[in-house]
Amino acid sequence: MMPTVLAVDDSKEIHPFLKTALSQTCSLLLAGSLKEAEEILSKNEVHLILLDVSLPDGSGFDFCTTLQSQDSTQKIPVIFLTGKIGVGDKVLGLALGAEDYVTKPFDVLELRARVESKLKKFLYYAKEETYFQRGSLKFELSTYSIYLNENNGNQKLNMTPIEFKLLLKLARSPGYVLSREQLIDSVWGDSVYIEDRSVDRHISSIRKKLGTCSSYIRTVPGLGYQFLAEQQH
Repeated sequence: MMPTVLAVDDSKEIHPFLKTALSQTCSLLLAGSLKEAEEILSKNEVHLILLDVSLPDGSGFDFCTTLQSQDSTQKIPVIFLTGKIGVGDKVLGLALGAEDYVTKPFDVLELRARVESKLKKFLYYAKEETYFQRGSLKFELSTYSIYLNENNGNQKLNMTPIEFKLLLKLARSPGYVLSREQLIDSVWGDSVYIEDRSVDRHISSIRKKLGTCSSYIRTVPGLGYQFLAEQQH
């Protein structure tokens, strides 16, 4: 069965281009408003969302935040597809947890490649495993949740999607020093500019939320970050 992509865009002129780009890649569902998108999500299993920013009944940025806050939609990758080309808009979209940011007008082949890449990554992780554990941290991949296992109890940590992805990337390579550039490419992609200090701010927030496990992340001056806990069996 082909994966399902939901495109949320009120411009009907763009729909034929989306069908041309994605007809061989996925089953495409179209919504002209956020309300329609919510109805489709309540009735269908969606594997990726293409989301415009300016919609007749609200902001795509706000909708992305809502998606990331709900367990039922938190794991669905979002690609912004919009006419807003400002760097600030791109940075905001990615900071909200979107996987990619594509501006209009877009190249059909490029959009297809970006969607296929994100779908492949999402479906791979969905099939790979439900969770794994590093030290006292349990990663639940299906819900983007992290639990701290101490004193025979599990405490859910309030990580944002970006923080989850950063910590997951580090935890998958324990002992290896990952540069800020490597973390940016893995979490945000290499198609946008993210400053190194943005990574530092996220890491600082992660450490605070880790509490007694904050020492799991070691700063290697001039190089990057290192995750020190080993996998539990």
